[in-house]
Amino acid sequence: MFKVEHRINAMVKKCYIWAARIEKESFTNFPTLKQFLESLEDSLPDQIKGNVAEHLRSLATTFREYFPEPDPGDSWIRNPFSCQEIEKLHGLTEDEQDQLVDLSNCGAIKNNFNGEQIADFRAAARKEYKELGDKAMKKILPFATTYRCEQAFSSTCFMKNKYKIGVNKHFPPRAS
Repeated sequence: MFKVEHRINAMVKKCYIWAARIEKESFTNFPTLKQFLESLEDSLPDQIKGNVAEHLRSLATTFREYFPEPDPGDSWIRNPFSCQEIEKLHGLTEDEQDQLVDLSNCGAIKNNFNGEQIADFRAAARKEYKELGDKAMKKILPFATTYRCEQAFSSTCFMKNKYKIGVNKHFPPRAS
């Protein structure tokens, strides 16, 4: 999650910028649309511009539903050695704060931290600091279960629709 955080933030900002550009009739970010409009020597109707801009803003909102703004209180997950005021970190129990103090002052773990990925480092540190490691992993892997639920729901909807279409072909609806 932390690896792509900046890309998600950039995409959300771009959606808002692109929406504003569409409303100003600047289609630079949509070269196919720009080329099409130039070939017609026409402009995009206001209603369509509004729909496209609204869609882009809706896309940005949807991105934020799946990938919320990063919480500054979670900086300890990215780098546990840079936290200065551990007692001010919200969301950590007192035991977890104590574990974070121990972790951030462990030289052997700090040496391993510099060369590893966040998830790998957390998995290794979790052996000694289980509660803290569990909390960090929940933040690093936020929607593993959400994906499964949505996938199951989508599959169910697909089967339901497929079944309805199949039933309609063989048995036309009749009035009772």
